[in-house]
Amino acid sequence: MAKREKNPASDKTGNDTGVSLLVLGIVSVIFALWIPIVGIVLGTVSLVRVRKRNDLSGTVMAKAGKVLSIAGICIAVVNWILAIVLTFMTLA
Repeated sequence: MAKREKNPASDKTGNDTGVSLLVLGIVSVIFALWIPIVGIVLGTVSLVRVRKRNDLSGTVMAKAGKVLSIAGICIAVVNWILAIVLTFMTLA
């Protein structure tokens, strides 16, 4: 059997995955400001996808998506804590 040569131009899964990670990271930051639970969920999904694709961890978009996901999770947690604190302050 002849070996098939891999055509790098037709292999777009790496680029598509990097773009999707970047989009998930951006959306997690945006939703973390309004709906913290959505920001946490989207940030976690993005981080899981980054970890599954270790071969893509060196790409710029995947790294940016990972950083934005972590930022989205942090913003969501801070937003959640502030909401709880402000709620209890108004009740007292």
